[in-house]
Amino acid sequence: MAAPMRSVRIQLTFEKSSLIANNQKQRSWFLVDKESSKKIHNVVEGIIGRFGLESSLNIELYLNECFLPQWESTEILRDNDNILYVLGTRGTICDNHIINRY
Repeated sequence: MAAPMRSVRIQLTFEKSSLIANNQKQRSWFLVDKESSKKIHNVVEGIIGRFGLESSLNIELYLNECFLPQWESTEILRDNDNILYVLGTRGTICDNHIINRY
């Protein structure tokens, strides 16, 4: 059995390009170190720091149009996953089930 990958490269897509500071693009690569980022909330903190975003915003991440809970392990992430970065609640549907949060 292969050893788990220590880091993964994900594609970030920002729902609103106005969220991004310094005229950065709406899409960007982001490297997640699974050793230091054990949970999705650690990934969110890393994104906030790298892109100079407001840390008090309600931020949600989606993978394949499904909500990624911030308490979820980063083991769910794979190389080249496309992650949607959203400000606030979208109330998405995943596998035909409405996801109720908070």
